[in-house]
Amino acid sequence: MKRLKINPNLCIGCNECELICSLLHEGEFNPARARIKVNYDKETNSYSPNVCRNCAVPKCKEACCHDALVFDERIGTLVCDENKCARCYACVEACSFSAIRIGPEGNILKCDLCGDEPLCVVVCSRRSGNSSQLMDNEEGAHALNYVDV
Repeated sequence: MKRLKINPNLCIGCNECELICSLLHEGEFNPARARIKVNYDKETNSYSPNVCRNCAVPKCKEACCHDALVFDERIGTLVCDENKCARCYACVEACSFSAIRIGPEGNILKCDLCGDEPLCVVVCSRRSGNSSQLMDNEEGAHALNYVDV
């Protein structure tokens, strides 16, 4: 099984992950419709991608009284069944990481790992060697990785 691994110290805030996510899922470049969100921290002047952590005990699933969050065994993550979702947003409130969001049309935006081929990882900018101000990094390192767990 694989998971997204985030190294926030390498995020440059380019928002390409948000753009490709919204294009794949919604057919347009619109970060407000992405399942991943890049946050900016003014105190540290740094960026950090925020996406579903695939918690071992998902509070979002427990909070959903309509069983709309269903575990997809093929990709190893919870996905939202829009046909069951009542848009009560209990899952949004229950997520400890604010990784489930409400889209412009009121739909649930939750990472589905692009069906096991997350495009955010593909487009994530590679860093040149030791280019991060926050950490030492090797040539080609990037903020998003899809790794075996």
